[in-house]
Amino acid sequence: MAYSNLNNPANYQLQGFDQYGFRIIQAGMSGETNANEPLIGSDSYRTVLAIQDAVVNLVTLHGDTLLNKTLFQGQELHGLFQSVEVLSGEVVAYLAGPYGIPEASDVWFNFNGSTNYAVFPDNQFSFGSSFCFGTYLRTWSNEIARQVILMADSFSIEIRGKYLYVINGSEERKICVLNTGIWTYIAVNVSGTNLTVYTAVANQASSGVITVFDNTYNFSITAPDLSAIESLRIGSDLFGNNLFYGNFAHFSMWDRTLTLAEVLALRPLSITLYTASMKVDMLHHYQFSYWLEFGVLNLANDLIGSPAVNGTINGL
Repeated sequence: MAYSNLNNPANYQLQGFDQYGFRIIQAGMSGETNANEPLIGSDSYRTVLAIQDAVVNLVTLHGDTLLNKTLFQGQELHGLFQSVEVLSGEVVAYLAGPYGIPEASDVWFNFNGSTNYAVFPDNQFSFGSSFCFGTYLRTWSNEIARQVILMADSFSIEIRGKYLYVINGSEERKICVLNTGIWTYIAVNVSGTNLTVYTAVANQASSGVITVFDNTYNFSITAPDLSAIESLRIGSDLFGNNLFYGNFAHFSMWDRTLTLAEVLALRPLSITLYTASMKVDMLHHYQFSYWLEFGVLNLANDLIGSPAVNGTINGL
């Protein structure tokens, strides 16, 4: 049996039929080029149906990408496609449902979006020309204009609406869509003028199998100078505004860049499980804890820095 949404096919009103909706994608449209589509990595598609003869590019996560694929009218192609680009013709792309339950974090603190952010003493942080900020977080809203994850002088990592941004002075790099309510490891790597951002999300199926979905985003950026940071905040800008609403599990800072393999290994671990190689050139690590009722109050204590740079949580 087939179902059609005659009123607004972009609004995904088919969940009642165990179907997660569809997009009609015409020639010239894709996740990158259509203003009404999110960036690659925000949605996935299970089935592509040609409603006209079409030529498409279908990008997948794990190597079976199809480029310049011809689909004749009525032909279906099944898989798990991260991006659908239509070069000619017109297709219907059916959204994939959830992969399973997002993996939880054992340790986290809830930043309430109104008073909570991490404050650190001024003139305490310094990085070379290569560095990485890595954090395991979960945001609760994509309807807030601006949420600052980290700000170090004029360099910042932010969420604007549903998009993750990296800011360096007047330069703004839109990275990807950041879905709400899902634990995501984000690693922002800078080496000179090269900006590489890794994201990793894990989902656990009912069988217990955990599958990690990762993305890599590459950009150029004017080389940031973080050799002598005056002020640094986690969860707000330098004035205590534009607060993050969600959870941080841990937040690490390296004086080098990470590889994707390292990110995938680090993502679910607490600092006690990090190997020696993981901690090479790690300058600071903050493992936010929610066990306030048990007296664990080291919410912004540096667990690895030498000397440690400890902070406090505003609003506690």
